[in-house]
Amino acid sequence: MMSHPSKNLSDSLTLPNGSTLINRIGKSAMSESLSDTYHNPTENLICLYRKFAEGQTGLIITGNVMVDYQSLERARNIVFGKYSDHNKLKEWAQVSQVNGVQAWVQVSHPGRQVAKHINKKPIAPSKVAAVKKLNAFAKPRALTIEEIQDIQKEFVEACVVAKDAGFKGVQLHAAHGYLISQFLSPLSNLRQDDWGGSVENRARFLIEIIRAVREKVGSSFSIGIKINSSDFKRGGFSEEDSLETMSLLDKELLDLIEISGGTYESSAMLEGNEKAKEKAFFIDFAERARGVTQVPLMVTGGFRNKKQMQEAIDSGCIDLIGLARPLAYDPFITKKILSSETEELPAPKVKVGKGLRGLGEAAWYTRQMYHHARGEGAKDNIKIVPCLLRHFTSDVIRAKTRKGRK
Repeated sequence: MMSHPSKNLSDSLTLPNGSTLINRIGKSAMSESLSDTYHNPTENLICLYRKFAEGQTGLIITGNVMVDYQSLERARNIVFGKYSDHNKLKEWAQVSQVNGVQAWVQVSHPGRQVAKHINKKPIAPSKVAAVKKLNAFAKPRALTIEEIQDIQKEFVEACVVAKDAGFKGVQLHAAHGYLISQFLSPLSNLRQDDWGGSVENRARFLIEIIRAVREKVGSSFSIGIKINSSDFKRGGFSEEDSLETMSLLDKELLDLIEISGGTYESSAMLEGNEKAKEKAFFIDFAERARGVTQVPLMVTGGFRNKKQMQEAIDSGCIDLIGLARPLAYDPFITKKILSSETEELPAPKVKVGKGLRGLGEAAWYTRQMYHHARGEGAKDNIKIVPCLLRHFTSDVIRAKTRKGRK
């Protein structure tokens, strides 16, 4: 196990590749959807990340960056590929990394988990539909082996673009029901070839990407992953599957594992694990994960105050505290916590009905990021239903005006 001479939130953390984070707080990825019509960073996105960096969060992980112009999670995702504006990417990397702060790019592919207005012909490991009850997603087509290998190459290319732009690392998004997660789950991966069946076969897609990326970017560039503790769905990717996958990943040259959970069908990533009422989400699982991997662990979700954050670090089961919504509401909250200006993380009262809780709150916090991106402050008086409607209608409109296509 990794040993730490000191475990204060303000202490640095040295990763396996020798890279050092200036403190023990990380920004978890949130989908900003703030690209231009060609899927390059806008001035608003750069303004937002300048604030995140000035807030002194030790590790900043960007929102979903796609590897394929045809396969987006939302209409205005950033895409790292052959049409990327490298000057804009370099500016984004530069403003996100001041005073020792590191920024990593979360690299992702939605697979089947893409709304019909974005892509009517999605792809997936197998021909299994996503979130049937919402009728928002088209039934996917199963990938051929050649297509699987092509997407792996797109992941590698995106990671190389990230390094060339000046980012310090990447995080491969293997959670929340996106493509890598779809390969890992026995519910969405019904393949009978070398890409399906056993945990080892289902993890092959991810592990081969990690190895190919490492070969291209070298040892000093950081590679992390985000993985579900469980899909929280019967017959899906279980805690036992996750632990076995982490054991396999422990043999790879990884620098950080972020633990999360759920998919759009069982949204623990939006609402949290209901079993964890008095502690951060996924902490109990992190204690089990610590027994199968020596890779530093980050847990995001459910932290309410500095005391709770410090206790999680003191427990030794995790190395990094992940924050998402508190930073969406206040990009400077890390600085305030570390300086003891405040002991509490922001917890605004968001009035939302039970049926809209997950998606409604996600839209509300996304809107807060838009306000910060425009140079404004957080706004508590945003109503959920109009916010949610605006969230989806604007995405439909933006999908019709996008231009950066293969």
